[in-house]
Amino acid sequence: MSNKHRYKKEIILLCEKWHWTAEDIFNKLKKHYFFLGIGTVYRNLQELVDEKVLMKTSGILDKVIFEKYKEPHGHIVCEHSGMILDIPINSINFDGIDLPENFNLQNINVIFDGHFVQENGEICKWVAEFDKTDKKDKKSDEN
Repeated sequence: MSNKHRYKKEIILLCEKWHWTAEDIFNKLKKHYFFLGIGTVYRNLQELVDEKVLMKTSGILDKVIFEKYKEPHGHIVCEHSGMILDIPINSINFDGIDLPENFNLQNINVIFDGHFVQENGEICKWVAEFDKTDKKDKKSDEN
């Protein structure tokens, strides 16, 4: 298998589980492919987006993220932990939005920014646990 196809396969596997930036993907793959360049990662990501294998979303935590292509969905973003959750958008009512007739809608990007809190105002335990799990997962990814 050529490296080009190997890179794509590994990028897809990464993006099935998580929302990644190009830099995150580069840093992960660079551990196994010493001669890999960031341009190669960007080129492979763009090809996978063009092929509708991956989705590219801008504006989440001021970053561009990539994820495995799924049904249309939005994101809940916890600004405290950096956690990104997928949410279905089929239940959102877009009635009353008057787009010009000559506008060909390609995508709707719904992002809910905020943070999770408990009733007492403290950081939600679930988010704190996610933080620990995320850091543990990222450490295990580094090994």
